[in-house]
Amino acid sequence: MGVMPTIVCVKWIWTKETLSEVVRVQGCRRSDAGLQVIPNPTKGSIRVSTNSDAVMHAATLLELRDITGRVVLVKQLALETPYTELEMAFLSEGTYMLSLRLPDGRIAERAQVIKQ
Repeated sequence: MGVMPTIVCVKWIWTKETLSEVVRVQGCRRSDAGLQVIPNPTKGSIRVSTNSDAVMHAATLLELRDITGRVVLVKQLALETPYTELEMAFLSEGTYMLSLRLPDGRIAERAQVIKQ
């Protein structure tokens, strides 16, 4: 039996597409986490799943931004599987912001991803 990964809920506050504040809430329940990213931190690929009913649309995108707010990866959310895999091996070490962008342009969920 495997070890259950730690879930960290993160609240991000954005100002004109740049990160201005991060508030981490340790020990939240799995149902509290809008985006679940495993493994996190990662050296290669991650698996992303969500429990949000708002994102169940074929045109929903996963956007990965670096700490400056620059988009470094965009991928369509896979609805036919329980998770979407993102390859991050080509990225530099650092902290990234993963967002779920709805078809109307709104951001539904966000999660911090650490690349080692």
